[in-house]
Amino acid sequence: MAEHKWGVICSAPYTSSLQDDIYDFFHWLLPQLTDASEDINEFYKFNERESFYFRCDPANYKQLEKCYDHAALEYPEVVIVFQILPYRNSKEVGWCKELSEINGQFVQCVLHENIYSKFANVPMNAVCRKMVTYIQRRFEELHNTEYGPKIDVPRLVVNPFEKDKPTETGTGNEEIKDVVRLVLHNYRFTEEEVASTIVASGYPPCYTTENIASIFGLLNIQTIQPYRPSAVFVQFLNDDQAIQALLNLHRKDLGSGYYLDLKPRTKALGKKLKEARELWEMLGLNSKFPFRFGEETTIPVARPGLR
Repeated sequence: MAEHKWGVICSAPYTSSLQDDIYDFFHWLLPQLTDASEDINEFYKFNERESFYFRCDPANYKQLEKCYDHAALEYPEVVIVFQILPYRNSKEVGWCKELSEINGQFVQCVLHENIYSKFANVPMNAVCRKMVTYIQRRFEELHNTEYGPKIDVPRLVVNPFEKDKPTETGTGNEEIKDVVRLVLHNYRFTEEEVASTIVASGYPPCYTTENIASIFGLLNIQTIQPYRPSAVFVQFLNDDQAIQALLNLHRKDLGSGYYLDLKPRTKALGKKLKEARELWEMLGLNSKFPFRFGEETTIPVARPGLR
């Protein structure tokens, strides 16, 4: 049985021992979740270490949003996110659920105080059973609902193992699950910088890969690789075409309140975007430049892993 990857987003106030304390907590908690999962006829074994750890200030929506977006972009294979809340009924409770659903993740909240008390005076078997039952339900929702087609017609997806060979899929749950497994376990785009690749999101959930490709008109698309219910990697023939897409189509109005969101996937494209901005500034067009580097194109730096 494969081990599940997981990550931590922490909204608790900073202390010098915070990362170590969180590591110790999950080192203690996760084996108990594995044991509890067997009671519901599942077996959830977790990686010993987190895949990512990000911390942001309490009650700061913009920082929290960047953490979830960065986790989805850089660690798309990680769907389990543990959110450390600063206190009970904090704003993060609603925010993290909203942000995780947008990115196809699911979040389990843990109070900051429980990192230290380890759920004192609360039956641990009840705590663990509640957590693994929630994990089971969210896995089922991701496989059967969010990744499933909205209407009962065949749809086109891209086979992630054979470049440029689309595969027709039906609408049965088992077929959908197979597609999900292919997407979630394809590491070509998630663990490497594939040249001339951008990330596209913000389009309506009913869009197929054909619909997405049509947005880019005559630009030469090499591959469209789904990796989230609401985002895809798009690889172009070269960097020049990728830059054209970024500059001309970012924030494109797709109707019904949907706006296309594009981000560079490679450092080379990020550098070219900055060069383009400098040129626009020289021409006096900086106010019309589609990217604001302080916000949309800045990805939060991953903090060092726990221990």
